[in-house]
Amino acid sequence: MKYLWQDYEETKQYCVPREIVEPYSEVQRKNDEGYMEISPLFRFENIFEALMNKEIDENTNKMLQNIIFHFLAQLDFTSGIRDFLIEEYFIEKEILDGYYGLQIKTKYNQLSMQEKVKILNLLRKKRNTHNKRSFFYEAVTEIFFNVKLYYYEYERKFLLYIQASPTEENTAKFSLLKDLFFDVTDKIEVFWGQHFGIIGRDETMRIDKMIIY
Repeated sequence: MKYLWQDYEETKQYCVPREIVEPYSEVQRKNDEGYMEISPLFRFENIFEALMNKEIDENTNKMLQNIIFHFLAQLDFTSGIRDFLIEEYFIEKEILDGYYGLQIKTKYNQLSMQEKVKILNLLRKKRNTHNKRSFFYEAVTEIFFNVKLYYYEYERKFLLYIQASPTEENTAKFSLLKDLFFDVTDKIEVFWGQHFGIIGRDETMRIDKMIIY
């Protein structure tokens, strides 16, 4: 089933074709007049039945169809995103109400709006997977971008390289990500700014530009 909103664009024009080719696919094809033909049978038959039975000239009819389909596409789109926005709203409310602890609340309030959106999105996904999947690496990547995560089996711990400098703001952000997403039973060591040398990886083995580990 292909829904109207999947290929929706505000610049497109929509109309009901004279002949319905695929009754179970709302988006049909583009006709010779430049209109996207839409099948109303699956969900919108009651809406368009009254319109089609009216004695209206063809151009006016197409104009009304186009307006209605744009409205329906917008309704589809907003109803489709409403659920997860509400879920993320309540996750944020829990943080701000102190359910995650006062330190996390303080660090969260220091984030930019864009960073908060990314964090809430990952917390929602984490909750919906019942914590069966770690989102730690995704979270660090979203906030710091240029990062690399390794597992050092000899000491059974993770090694994380972050290209950014360890400013007070950055360390607070990392601490927040660790508290929210990192498994408390694991160990991790963070390297800021300079990568540690890895034998066999020439890009990390640069004299005076690496940390000897």
